[in-house]
This record gives sequence, structure tokens and C-alpha cells, in this order.
Amino acid sequence: MEEVKCSLLGFNSALLQQPLNASPSAAESGASKESGDDCVAAASSLAALRRYCDGLPFHPTEQLLLQRALPLGRSYHTLLHVTQDAAVGRVEGLYPAAIANGVKKILSNYAEAVKAAETPSALAALPATYALTFKLLGAIVKQQQRTEVCLPLLDDFLHHQEVPAAFRRLLGESVWLALLYTTAHYIAHGVVLHARPDYFIAVRTKASEAATTAVATGSTSTGFSGGGEEHILYADRLPLGVSPELGLLILAAGKERRVLLRDTDVQGGNDYLEQLALGSQDEAANAVFHSIFNAQLCHGGVLATEELAARVEAAKNLWSKALWMKVGDLHSLKVNLAALRNMFLCHRGDVWYAFVERVLPVLAGMQPLRHGSHEGAAALPALTSQLPSLSPTAAFKGTEDVHEEEERREVAAHAPARESRAAAYRSARLQRAASDAFSFALSVSNLRDTGAYETFTMRVAWSSVQQADAAFAATDQTRAGRCTSGGGAAASTEDMARYLLLLVQALYLQYIPPQGLVLIVSHKSLQYYQRLFSFHIALRFSLEALAVTRSLFSEALVTRNPSDDLRRAFSLFQLLHFMESSLGYYMQVDVISVFTAQLEEQLASTACTSVDQAKRFHDQFIWNVSEATFLTEGSEPLLRACQSLNTCAMTLYTLCVRYRIPYWAVDGVNTTPVEVRATLSALEARVQQEVVAVFTGYLSLGRRPWERALWSRLDFNGYFSQHRTRPTIPATLRSVSASANTLAQPLHTRARSAGGPSRSSGRSKTPQRHGIALRRTSAG
Repeated sequence: MEEVKCSLLGFNSALLQQPLNASPSAAESGASKESGDDCVAAASSLAALRRYCDGLPFHPTEQLLLQRALPLGRSYHTLLHVTQDAAVGRVEGLYPAAIANGVKKILSNYAEAVKAAETPSALAALPATYALTFKLLGAIVKQQQRTEVCLPLLDDFLHHQEVPAAFRRLLGESVWLALLYTTAHYIAHGVVLHARPDYFIAVRTKASEAATTAVATGSTSTGFSGGGEEHILYADRLPLGVSPELGLLILAAGKERRVLLRDTDVQGGNDYLEQLALGSQDEAANAVFHSIFNAQLCHGGVLATEELAARVEAAKNLWSKALWMKVGDLHSLKVNLAALRNMFLCHRGDVWYAFVERVLPVLAGMQPLRHGSHEGAAALPALTSQLPSLSPTAAFKGTEDVHEEEERREVAAHAPARESRAAAYRSARLQRAASDAFSFALSVSNLRDTGAYETFTMRVAWSSVQQADAAFAATDQTRAGRCTSGGGAAASTEDMARYLLLLVQALYLQYIPPQGLVLIVSHKSLQYYQRLFSFHIALRFSLEALAVTRSLFSEALVTRNPSDDLRRAFSLFQLLHFMESSLGYYMQVDVISVFTAQLEEQLASTACTSVDQAKRFHDQFIWNVSEATFLTEGSEPLLRACQSLNTCAMTLYTLCVRYRIPYWAVDGVNTTPVEVRATLSALEARVQQEVVAVFTGYLSLGRRPWERALWSRLDFNGYFSQHRTRPTIPATLRSVSASANTLAQPLHTRARSAGGPSRSSGRSKTPQRHGIALRRTSAG
């Protein structure tokens, strides 16, 4: 019995030394394991064990019982070796160390049971208790260095009902206490302990070039970054039972604590962690640490996630309030928020006027990529295969044609590469122009050397330039297909206007948030800022295009006998300029200024006591601005109307630049080009149907403050209300006129109302009426 007990406890046994260590069958088993044949290895090991059990000096029944118990010795020896490696520091990681601690307690229980057994029957009862436990533990320790594989195995062990509850409790408490210990350190002191690469949060030093407006968020990780560090949450390292929401809460609490401690002076300005190591006490941090590192949270081997979430939330609120007391009254916070508004929302008119004034000529001078047609080259092989046999001279000419065909095919094959290089060249050219113009705009506005504006950089998205070329190429090929004269079809003014606006959409601001600002300005808010910037920069370019158009009209309006087409064009310009300028004033005054005042009042109030509340106030500010800028769900028709307004303004600019106005400005001197008349007629119809009718149909029935503000600017003298006929208002809109949410109605209902004004009013009367209304605007 002593020999058998030694074998069960992993010691060398003279009786069982060969089967456990160096028997031929065991050697064969090892060889088979190395070859990957686990089944053969298991069969060989069992056969060897059966032979040696038959040779034991016991009754055959006892030999059969011991045959089931003796494999526990091999598992015990393997698991004991794992615990010894962890004890001397040969393994690294949170989970391997915690698992080794729990396994050590289970092995201690097993060793006591083996020593207490006095008969073979008592030893034979051990597999019922420990066989499945050792099997599951062996699978866990085998994969303990692979966290994503080890965690599901660990969860299976903790929830396996056939494993004794005491063993599940021992391993569960060991793992959860180790996790709570590391988590408590992170939340209380803002650091992740060393030698824990498998912890679900990592703090890394961030490279300067990696700090951009958008933090990469993959399927398995989420990051908070600011200053010179980034805190990353790895969702695949979260143990089962800890939700991603709880992981994000822990991440936010530790990040706020880290920011709070970064600039704190502790006992003469020494490092905070050094002071803790020297025995310095931080009562608040100690209270937070002991509230999280508490054995009651994992009593019975089960983690109390709800209680843990409540304690983490309380710690986060504590650090958030302390952080707001530190940074809430700082002038730099107001300066950074103002810089975000001035840049992304184009709130500083001097900056963006200087910028668009320099960039618009560059955009107008950029010619889109023209895609050649290769249908003829592709059709030549099919034609030559149907020709009769040729003479030698003709055959020689045919050979030359074949070479020419091969050259054309080679040219066609390299066309995508050439187009890509051309797009890259145009993107680089636009990037240089935009960067120089942005630097110039900051200089003339005395903002270039201001710290809050040094982290803004104007960029051009190369993929957006390619998309603009592709969109223009699609319309170019459609236009060439309709052209029957055999020559190339010139790009229309509307196509060029849309191409210019697509290039404008390729501009974006790269912004590196200063340290701690990401706790108030979330990454989602930065994405909304980028969308708002795309809207406002397009509006700025459209206004600049109309300003250039005004100067072109000023040269032609000196005549005393203007032509009808000049009157039409100038009346259309007045209407577009009135609506663009009204929209611009509405955005800057009625939206941005109003909601900015509301945000500043909220941040300065006593209700704002933490960083979380400040973040919520700022998120609400961004949402309100986005909603009033028609970027939210339900406002798509108004957003399309604004985009159509920009397209019409840019089309009129392109028309007046391409066709000199003085040539057709004087009545009876020169004939107005057909293209000018056709474009003016199309613009008049488009403005009425896609802009005026949509604004009139939606805003006149709006009940929200920003809808009434925009409608009061557009219809300040009642012109649009007086000239809106009854069929313009759909019955469905009148039935819900008392509702504030009128923007969720079907588009086809709006389309029927949009056609009303253009059919009921004559072309000869509408421009004159617009001219009268806009002259009143300028007088007012």
C-alpha cells in the first residue's frame, strides 16, 4: 500500500517505477505522443498499466480497482510540476499564477485523501472524486498561456456540475481574487501590475504619430488615448461573466484615475507610485482598493458581477468628481472647446474665408480624369476572325494591325495604374494647396502660434479623390454614350459642380486631442465633428463661389440694356445668394451660438460636478447641433435640399466662369449660347423643385425651435408663404401639423408637393418676383 500511495502522490516507486517512468510501453507512448497519435498513446499506456497491475501482490478485484486509481498519480505529478513552476516564477501571467494557486489547493486536498486511505477499496474510490477534476485541470494548464483558449476551459470547469463544489470554489476563488487584485490596483492607482500580459486592460506609451482623431477600434479591442498613453481594453481576454460593459466601466475608471494622478504633486513632487512603494498612504485610493479587492465579491467561487459593477461605478464617480474639481475651472478647457467649434464648425469666419479664398481657384483648375473608351479595341479580334484570307501584302498589314491591337491592349491593361497615379498626383496637389491655405488662414487670424490650434492639420483623403474621379467618369461615359456626333462630349457645368463638391468632401481635419480632453469630448463626438465639418466647409465653398460670381456679374451689370438672360441669371444668383447666406447665418447664429451658450451655462452650473456629467452635456451639445444641421435620422430631405442648394450655387459659378457674362449681357448684340439658356432653365427648375419647395413644405409646418428659426430667416417678409399655393401642402402634412416630428414622412409625398410651385407659376414671373424680394432683403 505504501508503494501504491507513493505512486499516487508522484514519488518514485520500486514497484511501479517502470510503468510510471521508463517502461518500454511508456517509451512507445511518448513516441506516439510526439507523432501526434494520442489514441495510440493512451491505448499503450492503459495496456502497460494493466500488465503491471496484474503483477501486484493483491487480490484480482483489488488489482482491478487499483488499475482505475493509479492514473491519478501521473496527473498529480503533471499538475504538481505546474504549481512548482509558478511558485519559482517560471510562468508569467495573471491566469497561470491564479490557476496554479487554485490547483495547489486541490492537490493538497487530494494528497490528504491519499494518505488517509488504508485499503485498496479506499484508494479505488478516489477516481470518482478526482478523475474528472484532474482531466479538466490538465486541459486548462495545457492551454494556460493562450488566454482566449484557457478562459472557456476555465469557465467549463467552474460550471461543471460533476466536479465537486469544493474544487470549483477553490479554483474560482483563486482566479477571481487574482483578477480583483489586479483590477483594484488599476482603479485605485491607474496602473496595471507588471507580469500580467493576459490582463484584459493594457496601458501603453503612445507614439506621437499614432495619435489621430479616430482611435482604431477593432472587433476585440477598444482604446482610450490621451497625452502620451493609451489604455486598451481587449474583449477577448475578458473572463466569461465579465461583460464588455463592465470592462469599459473599469477602463474608464482607471483612465480617469491615471489622468487625475498624472500632474499631482505628492510629497515634494516625487512620483506617486514611488511614494506608494515607500509607504505613503492615500486614504481615498486605499478605500477604493479594499472595496474592490474583497473576498465577499467571489464568495463560493462565483463572481458577484452586479456588486462589482456598483463598486466600480462608485469609484469612477469619485475620481470623476475629483477630476472635474481639478480641470473644470481651467481656462484651457474652455479654450479647447472653443477651438473645436472654430475649426470643425467653421465658427471663425476670418479663418475659413481666407482658406476657401485660396483653395477654390485650385479646385476650379483641377481637371477630372477622363476615362478613354476601349470598346473598339475589344471588338477587333471578333471582326478579324470573320475576314477572308488575305494576300501577302495584306497579311503584312494585318500583322501590323495585330501589333497595334496588342499595343492598345497593353495600354488598356495599364490604364488603372495610370489613373491611380493621376489621382494620387491630384490628391498631393490638393493636399499641398489645402495645407498652405490652412497655415495661411491661421496666420492671418493670429491663431497659428496658439497652443489650442497647433494640433489641427488639414488633410485630403486620397480615396475620396478617387471616388470623385470614379463618379465623374461614370457620368462622363453616360454622356459620351448619348453623344451621336462621334466627338467627345464636354463635361456639363452641373457635372463639374458636383465634381468640385466631391473634392471638397475629401477635405478633413486631423486633430490630436490634448491630454485629458478625451474624457469630456468622446471619440463618437469627434466623428460627429468631422461630419459637421464636411457640411460647413461645403457651405463655405458655395458662399465663396457666389461671391466670385457676384464680381463677375458686376462687370456686366454696367450696361443700360441688359438681356433677358442676364436678368434671369442675376435673379437666380440673388435667390441662391439669399438662401445660402440665410442658411449660413442660421447655422452660425441660431444653431452654434445658441447651443454653445447653453453648453457653457451647463458646464458652469453647480449641477455639473463630474467629468461624466460634463461629457454628457457635451454629447448633448453635439447631438443638438447635428440635429439642427439636418444630419440626424428624419432630416434627410432637408439635408438633400441643402446639398442641392450647394450644387446649384456651384453650377452657376461654373457657368459664369466658363461662359463670359459680358458676351451675352447686352440685349441685341450677341446671341446667348444655347448651353447658357439650357443651364439657366434647368437651374430655375431645380432650385424651385429641390430647394424652395422642400424648405417651404417642411419648415413652414415645423414646430421645433431650429425649424422656426430657419423659416423665419427664409420667409422674413412672407414671400414664400404668399407664393405657396394650396396644393403645395400635402394632406398628410396638414394632418400632423401639430406634431413636432414631421420629417419622417415618405419622400414621394414631398415630391408631389415639390412640383406645385413650378407648374403653377410662370417662368417669366418667378425670377422678377425673386429679384424684388431679394432687393428688400438687401435694403433691410
